Amino acid sequence: RPGGRTLLPVVWPPLLPLLLLLGPGLGCPSDCLCWSPNRTVSCSSRGLEALPRGIPAGTRALDLSGNRLDWGPARGLSRRLEELELGHNRLRELEAGALGGLERLWRLGLGHNLLRYLQPGALRGLAALRSLELAGNPLLLLSDHTFRGLAALRTLSLGSPELASTNSPSAAPRWPGRLGLSSPPSST
Repeated sequence: RPGGRTLLPVVWPPLLPLLLLLGPGLGCPSDCLCWSPNRTVSCSSRGLEALPRGIPAGTRALDLSGNRLDWGPARGLSRRLEELELGHNRLRELEAGALGGLERLWRLGLGHNLLRYLQPGALRGLAALRSLELAGNPLLLLSDHTFRGLAALRTLSLGSPELASTNSPSAAPRWPGRLGLSSPPSST
């Protein structure tokens, strides 16, 4: 307070646009990079073994690829999350309801992990999911209920040459629209 005046009015106006852009609750975990205009958080290739603390509540896109996660539950993730990338980690299992509460999620990347099986109900509650990446996992079996409730799904990348079968003919999902399946090219 030089001369008895506060410096706050001088400092505050230039920072106001930045503070408005960040919005409430948009701090950034120390191991991550955050872009506030599109609510994106990237914690890619940071050697993380657990979900970082302090992911902003308004996050819409979260990249956790290239870490050492063996699983991070949906608790602590923004309910506004629309894109979640968990590829190139050490995920072995996706339990029923593990992604519960992520009703806005439209893209989920689980490729190149150690997933052998998706528990029935693992994708439950993801009604907005349009794109699912599972390629690069040693998937052996898909249950009857793996894709139940995924009416919006349009792109499914399995790419698992080891996938033996589903355990029932009724496991074939029925989607109202087109579904594009992709797999890696065969090496002949």
